[in-house]
Amino acid sequence: MKRSLKKEFILVAVAALIMTVFVPATGGWSIEECEAESSGWHYKPAYPDYAPSGMPDFSQMQDEWKVIFPGDNGVLDSTPSGDDVVSSDGLRIAPGQDCHLDTAPSGDDVVKFNFCGPVAVANCFWWFDSKYEYEPGQPGDGHDTFPLVEDYGVGDDHRSSNVPLLIKKLAQAMGTCDEGTTYIQDMESAIDEWFNDTGLSHMFEENTYFAPTFQFIEGEIERSQNVILLLGFYDLEIGEKMVDQKQTSFALAQEIPPECEVVWQMFLPTVNRLDAVNVTLTGETQSTITVCVYDFNGAFVASSTRVLPPTAEPTWFQFHFDVTAPLAPGNAYFISLSSSEPGWFWWYWPGDPDKYDGLGSSSLGGEADFAFKTEYYHEPECVRKAGHFVTCAGVNSEEFRIALSDPARDVAKPFGGDHNDAQYVSHDVYDVATVDIPCVCPYKWWLPDFPSGYDYTIVEQAVVICPKPSVEVEKKVSVDGGITWEEEVNASVCTNVRFKITVHNNGGYDLTNLTVVDILPECLEYADNATPYEPQIDNNQLTWFFNGPLHYCETITIEFDAHVIAEGENINNVSVSADSEEGTVTDTDSATVYGGVDATPPTVKIVKPEKAIYFFNSKIMTFPITIVIGAIDVEVQASDSESGVNRVEFYLNGVLKTTDTTPPYVWSWSTPSFFKHTLKAVAYDNAGNHNSDEVTVWKFL
Repeated sequence: MKRSLKKEFILVAVAALIMTVFVPATGGWSIEECEAESSGWHYKPAYPDYAPSGMPDFSQMQDEWKVIFPGDNGVLDSTPSGDDVVSSDGLRIAPGQDCHLDTAPSGDDVVKFNFCGPVAVANCFWWFDSKYEYEPGQPGDGHDTFPLVEDYGVGDDHRSSNVPLLIKKLAQAMGTCDEGTTYIQDMESAIDEWFNDTGLSHMFEENTYFAPTFQFIEGEIERSQNVILLLGFYDLEIGEKMVDQKQTSFALAQEIPPECEVVWQMFLPTVNRLDAVNVTLTGETQSTITVCVYDFNGAFVASSTRVLPPTAEPTWFQFHFDVTAPLAPGNAYFISLSSSEPGWFWWYWPGDPDKYDGLGSSSLGGEADFAFKTEYYHEPECVRKAGHFVTCAGVNSEEFRIALSDPARDVAKPFGGDHNDAQYVSHDVYDVATVDIPCVCPYKWWLPDFPSGYDYTIVEQAVVICPKPSVEVEKKVSVDGGITWEEEVNASVCTNVRFKITVHNNGGYDLTNLTVVDILPECLEYADNATPYEPQIDNNQLTWFFNGPLHYCETITIEFDAHVIAEGENINNVSVSADSEEGTVTDTDSATVYGGVDATPPTVKIVKPEKAIYFFNSKIMTFPITIVIGAIDVEVQASDSESGVNRVEFYLNGVLKTTDTTPPYVWSWSTPSFFKHTLKAVAYDNAGNHNSDEVTVWKFL
């Protein structure tokens, strides 16, 4: 206690001195805040002939691609016209093979566009056809080198007028024009048949995944697979109240007292909630009746009050609780009533045979039981109301967001031009929620802000279309230990860089006997730290072997360090070969290191103490100058993006006090000192460059 008082006295005395001597008559301080944004987005890439904006965003709202559904009466009132047909389940009128609805709706029937399935697949096919166009041209040039999407009579496969014809062909293949909806199994069959008919079954395949995770979909999009999502639209429905406990017989009546806890009836719930109590009453005049519920210890649980009119005949009245009352199933609870006016009665059954729970169950004694019912709502249930297909256009793994090409809506760009022209896209962006799935279901994620008009939009299934067989290798290099990866970097001689090789099976077959060969140029030498294991080394050649199998869409990642030993351009080449059922597949890539001499000094800054008052290492307040009372830890920030920081030296009044070689860079200044001093920090990088920072400090103790 004495020591604490001493410190407080010193602080007050010195503060008074400081305020008298150093505080200016006017002045102020400002704090600048910087906020960095991280994009995190990966969109499907664009191709000149012809997906210039990435994934197309074709629309189902054109022509007469419509379907008739029953209205509120649940019955189809309309009669098909032309080649329109009733769906196999009798719930819709579909437009038939010409994909044009001829029927006029009758009664309360409603008409909706419902070609989202064919449109979602058309987006994918068009994008792949653009990607693999061997000799890219431009729409209308009549040049078509890839058969996935063909010219259907308009003069060129990539004319905007070819889009409706493509969608119609897909609708016919999927049975959409006969069923008025697209079943996912029909979509799968149609895609497979399309690949067979176009001679591309050796190059593409589709796979359907039930309840996929967002991480899986994210990976597929980033690996340039095309993903169609089946969204389920759900409403949360509570339903009717259900009776749990009851005693419904009555012959006599007991007058209700003015206070609760005098007339009571026990009940033993089997559920964990109470939403209403029903009782049988009569009364001579208008009265305010209150129903109270207590637990077996006499603690209050809930109450409900109603103003009731005079009632001569025994009548059931429901008292609803605004907030659900929680119950413990099997425990005893008690119902009590009160009336603001005399002459109100609660009816009961007087005796044998007991109608509810045995002797002493009511305040009447014996085997008497009041007439009552306890009611509860079923747990809210998610009911599927509709489904909808969309195509994934991009994904943001950092922010958990996804961009969709939606056949039914354009949220991002509602007036974005003719969507049959692939340059016009909306790519609507939605938040992804992977927790708090609103329904008891196997699904893993949902879209809280999707404007479906229903309570919840849940991702149910995914149709993934990808090329096969194929292997892809990617080479990246980092100068910051793997924090950021680039295709080209600058690095100083005598420093290390880290390489990353990613081998991905982007085909449809398992890959075996994978061989990865990395060739180091003369200006680089291997520096160990390889993962997943050290390579076989032959001079400048590094080799890794993997037996496999590497399954569809799986990845092997290799990392290792290399030392820059000379100046110049260092192109590091990597190749991979693998066996598949279709034969051997190969790929190559490279990353470049430009070696040079580091002539840039490191950055250095004394971050503590700053312009403030410090009391025994604690900052008390900002101040125009730096004042330190007692011991303090001097902290320095230093960095060097080229050769790295070698050491930081701490000087006091020109005298070296200590050297720190590892961050955080700190010197504890604990020796008693008084009045004005100069602190200096000098940072050296591994190339011998140096930089310094200094501050003036007024120190007491």
